[in-house]
Amino acid sequence: MKKLLSFVLALVLLVPFATFGEVTSQTLPTIEILSVTAGRNGSVTIETSRALESGEVLICAVFEDYTLLNVGINRTSDTNNIYTVDVNIPENANRISVFIWNRIDIMQPTFESYTLEKGDGWIMVPPATPILDGILAERNLPDVLANGWNEEIRQEIIDLFINNMFGVIPPDPIRMEFNIDFDSGFTGNFGELRFRDERGPRPFDVSEICREDASVNVNHNWFVTQNNAYFQRIIITSYLSPDDFPGLNILELSEEQHKFEFVVSAYIPHIARTQQVPAIVALTYRDAFDDAGGRWLAPREIVERGVAVFAIRYRHLTNDFGEPDSLAPNGNRQKFNDTGLDRLFYGRNMRAFGLANRQPSDPSGIAFWSWGAQRVMDYIETLDFIDMNKVAVSGQSRLGKTSLFVGAVDERFTYVYSHASCAGGVALIRGEIIPAWRRMSWYGGYPRYWFAESIRAFEPNLPPFDMHWLVAAVAPRRIYVGNGWGDPWVHPYDEFLSLAAASPVWNRFGVPGLVTPDRLPASNHYHTEIFHDGYIGYHLHHGAHELAPRNWNWFLDFFLQDR
Repeated sequence: MKKLLSFVLALVLLVPFATFGEVTSQTLPTIEILSVTAGRNGSVTIETSRALESGEVLICAVFEDYTLLNVGINRTSDTNNIYTVDVNIPENANRISVFIWNRIDIMQPTFESYTLEKGDGWIMVPPATPILDGILAERNLPDVLANGWNEEIRQEIIDLFINNMFGVIPPDPIRMEFNIDFDSGFTGNFGELRFRDERGPRPFDVSEICREDASVNVNHNWFVTQNNAYFQRIIITSYLSPDDFPGLNILELSEEQHKFEFVVSAYIPHIARTQQVPAIVALTYRDAFDDAGGRWLAPREIVERGVAVFAIRYRHLTNDFGEPDSLAPNGNRQKFNDTGLDRLFYGRNMRAFGLANRQPSDPSGIAFWSWGAQRVMDYIETLDFIDMNKVAVSGQSRLGKTSLFVGAVDERFTYVYSHASCAGGVALIRGEIIPAWRRMSWYGGYPRYWFAESIRAFEPNLPPFDMHWLVAAVAPRRIYVGNGWGDPWVHPYDEFLSLAAASPVWNRFGVPGLVTPDRLPASNHYHTEIFHDGYIGYHLHHGAHELAPRNWNWFLDFFLQDR
């Protein structure tokens, strides 16, 4: 049928513009075809939901199988929204397709269609199922709107993911302190900045957390020479209750030690001196200045766009046990084993505690990392130069799962950027990633400490929910997802379809969700698919499993499009 439509449209494009009257630039209201009747005299009568307006035409195409026989066109004004198109209908014709075609944009015509097939007379055929709707129907997804949508339902969905996948995010601290460890003071002078922390020991080995092996690199040099931003290193101190963190008593820590500290690197554009600026809470793999290659964070690109970024190295919150680290050839950076928040909850780090000893919904690594992002948001709320209506949380891969989870839970984040989050993130479970879900939930192919123990309860069955439910919990705020076609860890279509399945929830709020052609995205070396028109943004590029500067720029285009 697509070939037929293309052929008809190509034919109609040859008809002079005068046939259609004046083409206007207005946005036309929705129109539907209500009924179609084929008469014996070669005419077709069409009833529409409203009168045709300038720039719209009715087209009747007559076919024998896949051969186009005749085309009739009419835009004359009839009564009561009923139109007649005169078209020769030969005896051998067996299909009539009727189009309402909007010629306002000659390069992107839009049309509604209706089809009649010849049987005992001409029989109306319901419109074909849209492509994306058909693909989603094949997935047999649980309906996120089965019970409607309100705040109570949204919270029930979040509780589902807390209790069955990620575990609880630990409670808020009793109180907090924010201390500036280094401040370039709006001068752009980074000459005093040192990448090695020389202060000596602090509680919970914060000095060890801060000490890195990187030397001055290209990011540092750019900030020094260009004088485009200022840098702060902030120590966030959270005072904790033993009722919320049982490990404090297990470790027999004094009351003065009932606290947790971690470091945030902030890069703030100079324009923040005179106006409020947007901000991003970026969960990262390395300390921001160490990421000279720009695979995970692009502070230069972000600051150049007038956005502040507050970066947290996720291992400062809790270690990623057994995971390789390019700065640690032997894999796990052991210095982080006993400096994390998990130690203060379990009494030992998660690996030493024994993952199987956790209660089903005890915090996971993703829950601890989410807690850290929330504490950075607490700090941002104290800054009068940040536009609180435009604060995003971002992450890639396992941290993309984290940004999706904390972004759904914490409504202070008005934007969520989840890049290449893979299984257990944005991607639908019911699809190509089913094997990955089963490795994650049962066989141990994914690190067990990323998730709560409760995730293991579903195997061999699939859970009664799917990941588009968590995406929908972000509505009506904005969410952005990026994928690379060359990424071996990601199934881009499963992430894209998850966004499409969640999109109707945004429509409930009267705003567009995912605005996209009725097809799956495509990408190659010369083309990147970018969809930025709705409250759900998406891009598919040809790259690998990374969050490179180009990915940041595509997100920033979406993030800043209303400024």
